Amino acid sequence: MSDVKIKPIEEKDMKEIYRLYGEFAAYEKLEDYFSASMEEMGRLIFKDNLLHMLKAENEGQIVGFAAYYYQVVSFPAKKVLYLEDIYVQKMHRGKGIGNLFLKRLEEIARENDCLKMSWKCLGWNQSSRAFYEHIGAKLDEEWVTYEKKL
Repeated sequence: MSDVKIKPIEEKDMKEIYRLYGEFAAYEKLEDYFSASMEEMGRLIFKDNLLHMLKAENEGQIVGFAAYYYQVVSFPAKKVLYLEDIYVQKMHRGKGIGNLFLKRLEEIARENDCLKMSWKCLGWNQSSRAFYEHIGAKLDEEWVTYEKKL
């Protein structure tokens, strides 16, 4: 793990990031839901600046990514760093890369005066849930998420 670097992705990384998103969709059993093109993802990141991404590099290879954006909480008038996706390739799990991502994301959140970090996890994903609890994250049992498909 000592060679792993967490840093922002660059446009030249998009092909590999997109490939890893395919792996991530399969891991989460959401292949049918993964419909974005590489160009659409790139636009959100590099043109619209709505989605931010970090990569984990090990010996020059991208072995994981984290995608995040900012939400706003009106009552305290603060930002929330929302972690949309985090993925580490199977062969690189258990080596502390997830911890490196979360530490860097926490640094970014503090640098941007965020109130907190927030994310969702699929209910069946017990290994991820255990990891999040291990790093001190708490399950929000107060709020229920609603969605309306468009």
